[in-house]
Amino acid sequence: LEYRWAFGSLLCKVSSYLVMVNMYASIFCLTCLSFDRYLAIVYSLSSTKLRSRESMILSLGMIWLLAGILALPALILRQTQEKYNRTICDMDFSVVGDTDVEHYWIAGLSLSATAMGFLLPFLLMSIFYCSIANTVTRHFHNIKKEEKKKRRLP
Repeated sequence: LEYRWAFGSLLCKVSSYLVMVNMYASIFCLTCLSFDRYLAIVYSLSSTKLRSRESMILSLGMIWLLAGILALPALILRQTQEKYNRTICDMDFSVVGDTDVEHYWIAGLSLSATAMGFLLPFLLMSIFYCSIANTVTRHFHNIKKEEKKKRRLP
């Protein structure tokens, strides 16, 4: 296709939107999975109500809703454009302002996508898995102490 968009404006919008929804939903599902593991290991007994089927369904619904909302700029701003004698699928910021503020929109969307699609999930997953590692380490350390006590007893 030589970097040409041959599928029209509607598919330009829809395919870009679906790519973004998929990106956000995937990372949010991974983050929720690590939160579930965190609850199961760190708070195993007290988290059973929070880890119910109903909570899982509600969480998945919220994930997809949030992913759909965060991906809306792709649906709204993507357009087919003629550049360099080729039709391309690109962001068109003329809908939201003039060309003087276009770079602010690009920066804002890039920063929000990076923050919501990478930095925040990475931070949360790091916290969850470090807490899990700490809990597991303490557990095995306590088991070793108990084994040493048992060996000392006659």
